[in-house]
Amino acid sequence: MLICTNCRIEMRCVQNGLAADFGRGHVYLGDLYVCPECGARVMKTNDRAIHDPAHLYATDYLLMKTVGEVVY
Repeated sequence: MLICTNCRIEMRCVQNGLAADFGRGHVYLGDLYVCPECGARVMKTNDRAIHDPAHLYATDYLLMKTVGEVVY
């Protein structure tokens, strides 16, 4: 269960089949959760990465960045 710390209510899963792509095929599969009250969004991923350089295993991919990095 994911809880919004602002609203103190349970977040709802709104999309399955996402993936967080950290580059060079380093991907974590997960789901997107949204707070129904304030709209805060969180992606919860698996603990284990998979190798998916061709983006074959998920519906949508979120290209990750490091702290301070600008993604264009």
